[in-house]
Amino acid sequence: MTYSVAQKNVEKLSKFIKLLKMLSKFSCVISILFGCYLCLNLMIVPGLGLLFSGLILWLWHQKKIKGKLAVFPLSCLVLLIFVEILEVFPLFFRVVFWKIPGNLAANTAIAFISLGLALLLLMRRLYSLAQFFSVVAFLIALIGFLGDAYQIKQFYGFGYYTAMLLPTSMAIILLSLGILFASPEYGWIRTFTSENAGGIMARRMSPIAIAMPLIVGWLILIGYRSYIYSPEIAITLSSVLNIIFFNWVVWCTARFLTRVDTQRKKVQKALQENEIKFQAIFEQSFQFVALLQPDGTLIEVNQAALDFAKVSLLDVVNKPFWQTRWWINEERLITRLSLTINEILSPVQEQLKSAINQAARGELIRYEVDVWGGNNQVATIDFSLKPLRDRTGKVILLIAEGRDISDRKQVETALREREQFLASIYDGVNYIICVVDVNENGNITYAGWNPATEKITGISSQASFGKTTEELFPPHLANEFRQGFNKCLAAKSPISYESCTIVDDEEVWLMATLSPLKDPGGKIYRIIATSTYITERKKAEIALQKSEAQFRKLAQQEALINRIANQIRNSLDIDRILTTTVNEVRNLLQIDRAAFGWYHYDRNPQAWECIKEAKNELLPSILGLYKATVLGPLCEKILNRETFQVDQVNTCPDPILREFLLDLSYTSILILPIQTQSGKVGAFSFGHTNNNRPFTESEVELIEAVGVQLAIALNQAELYAQSRERTQQLETALQELQQTQTKLIQSEKMSSLGQMVAGVAHEINNPVSFIYGNIQPATQYIQDLLKLLKLYQLHYPLPAPEIQMEAEAIDLEFLVEDLPKILASMKVGATRIRDIVQSLRIFSRLDEADMKVVDIHEGIDSTIMILEHRLKAKPHFSGISVIKNYRKLPQVECYPGQLNQVFMNILANAIDALETQPEPRNITISTQAKNQLIIISIADNGGGMPKDIKSKIFDPFFTTKAVGKGTGLGLSISHSIIVEKHNGKLECNSELGQGTEFIIEIPVRQK
Repeated sequence: MTYSVAQKNVEKLSKFIKLLKMLSKFSCVISILFGCYLCLNLMIVPGLGLLFSGLILWLWHQKKIKGKLAVFPLSCLVLLIFVEILEVFPLFFRVVFWKIPGNLAANTAIAFISLGLALLLLMRRLYSLAQFFSVVAFLIALIGFLGDAYQIKQFYGFGYYTAMLLPTSMAIILLSLGILFASPEYGWIRTFTSENAGGIMARRMSPIAIAMPLIVGWLILIGYRSYIYSPEIAITLSSVLNIIFFNWVVWCTARFLTRVDTQRKKVQKALQENEIKFQAIFEQSFQFVALLQPDGTLIEVNQAALDFAKVSLLDVVNKPFWQTRWWINEERLITRLSLTINEILSPVQEQLKSAINQAARGELIRYEVDVWGGNNQVATIDFSLKPLRDRTGKVILLIAEGRDISDRKQVETALREREQFLASIYDGVNYIICVVDVNENGNITYAGWNPATEKITGISSQASFGKTTEELFPPHLANEFRQGFNKCLAAKSPISYESCTIVDDEEVWLMATLSPLKDPGGKIYRIIATSTYITERKKAEIALQKSEAQFRKLAQQEALINRIANQIRNSLDIDRILTTTVNEVRNLLQIDRAAFGWYHYDRNPQAWECIKEAKNELLPSILGLYKATVLGPLCEKILNRETFQVDQVNTCPDPILREFLLDLSYTSILILPIQTQSGKVGAFSFGHTNNNRPFTESEVELIEAVGVQLAIALNQAELYAQSRERTQQLETALQELQQTQTKLIQSEKMSSLGQMVAGVAHEINNPVSFIYGNIQPATQYIQDLLKLLKLYQLHYPLPAPEIQMEAEAIDLEFLVEDLPKILASMKVGATRIRDIVQSLRIFSRLDEADMKVVDIHEGIDSTIMILEHRLKAKPHFSGISVIKNYRKLPQVECYPGQLNQVFMNILANAIDALETQPEPRNITISTQAKNQLIIISIADNGGGMPKDIKSKIFDPFFTTKAVGKGTGLGLSISHSIIVEKHNGKLECNSELGQGTEFIIEIPVRQK
């Protein structure tokens, strides 16, 4: 009971120390915030002082003020102290070196000097001095704070200097406490955090002793200033209250010390009782037990050891342990009565002396040794030396124990016989099985391996016996095997891992399983290692990973092209187009510099002008004009629209060009010419400067694809610029151009989207099929394992304690119950992914670009599947319900891909309209066949639209969505697909507050 109370006190003290450190960190944050506040209010000197002090204390807590990193905080502290000394200097010598804006009061400056010195001393681990200066700063700031609280200006102001503001005094108080509490285990504050009676009393009484006089003084001052009583009464009342308060403190202290003394007596009595119990156990133990000083002097030994050696306690006590009877045979004792210090020791004694030295340094020593008893009796014991430490970690005692291990030797012999029996079993296994022994000193040696291992290694099992991994295998294999064995010993449980070995210049993958065998004491004495070949599986996994990586890279490149195409075509501004392109390409390919320039052939002399660049911040800008002659023959290649690539600039054959590129720090460069329809010539340049990194073939292809998109965008921008200068007579031609542009954009966009979707579906289908096909076997295997586990539990209801602990740690019952559920959910997820892939393939319809007979319902369902992520419920969004009223339809002759695009555009617009609407949110899809026509209705219960908007929804580039969210092309293209491609109708019925309905009519067979 007493010990549990003491332990609780220690735990409370530990939590209290952590709380003090947390408060210290909190004061750093508050100090930084106060510093920012003062700086924002143009009080630079105190603001920077608080910022520097708070930041340095925070870095000290994070243990980042080390090495070269300590230069910055040290410089900041020295600068802070120097500035504050300049603030104080004029007070004593009337010398002003320079005028500092907003001079501080002397108390503020001295407080900052004290804080700076405290932080410097804290960094030097001079905790007492650091805490002294922090107390000085605390008292100065406390006086200023009380001056503000009591409205006494002399406490916080001084002459014409800026007075100590309330935020400044509060921040200095918090920062001083932060420094004081930064290391509560050291310095003055150590008394405050100690676990003895003085520390506990200080923790209980100090807050009250500080707070009560301040509160009493403040109350008396308020009464005096309110003219409730005279100064004489105020002084008398203060004296009486102080007498009452301090007597109350004395009474509380006496009461606490009485309680501590009572508890100390209880602890002392419990210690005496425990000492009696320990002595009884010590004397009655049948093992060899002795207590030694760290230098090896024997202090105490139990009666069993004395009886074995037939000596008395006086014969061995206060002597070096290695010179006692147990380590000296009787023949040596006959020739002399005792050993001298300088006498040569036997190997056993030397070993013991060395072990004592190691144990005195804190190591646990254990080994087997023969000891001598009376009548030259010899016993083999399992001997150990255990260090006993005090709370500071210092070794104060060594406990020597010896246990007779004759029985264990017999068990080891029986185990060896059993191993021979087991060896006859695993000889016929066709995969690797190795047996390794773990010696008492931790060394690992091979006990043998099966014939399959002999065939693979070319080493017989007999030749491996007793040898280490380093003696049998090359260094790289030996190191790998050694690490695996060490991990198994550390885990104390079976482990499995994959390893790769080079055999005949080919990679061979193995799945290794290491299973430890333990003696009754729980110590690992042997490890069974098995390895199976998984080379084919690993090759398949690596190939799959490479395929996925290649697909991700292609997807990123395709996404870049689509993103650039969308961004530059949504803007007809040439400047924005070029800026977007250089930035996007540089960010994706991690190029040091990307730039674009125009060729001015109308200048004299002819020149290149670099107008756009995206570069590393450390590189100089290359924007500006350059004479065409500096490029040498490269200028002619660009004018001929030839792509120019140099992987190593320093090997460029043309000296003029090489000098020009080296001056710009290029190591490799790729130049892509661009020519517009008007004949204007430009060029993109992409280069590396930090290392010799050549451009790969895929990067060149990507840049060329971007160049194609850019050329189209530039041509469009030029056409747009020219169209703005034309007269009203060209308005009709301009509208036709916009329609052509719309179709071109849609064609390229859908082509890219279809390729990407088909590629995604194809690449995802392979790993999903692999996962889906292996779930059922995995489920069967796990059921078999669970069945085997139940048989073990049935026939061995009382397993070893370690197995019970591990079962409780992993919650075995929940694991057995939940594992089949996890596999079932995995199967549902794989089925879901397979359905999504099928929907993507149906939606893309890359192989159905021509008119074909298809099921309309299948196309609608695939589109809904793709948009499922926008229909599902999310936080703060209850989702959208899709109601299907399908009637039986015949097969329809149509362009499936284009028709799916129409469904996608209409459903996406319906979702956009419903996302901001209150519940319920419904989309109703109805189909029917009538007079050789297929009628499809897609209606939502959204807010509808007014007539003026309804009349424009099929116009190109008309949109009601925010900028950047819609292009205004979806419904225009959908109308063109239905009317022009399918000879059908697309109508819209909508009223404000009544929702919107789109009706599609197409013939069953096209003429």
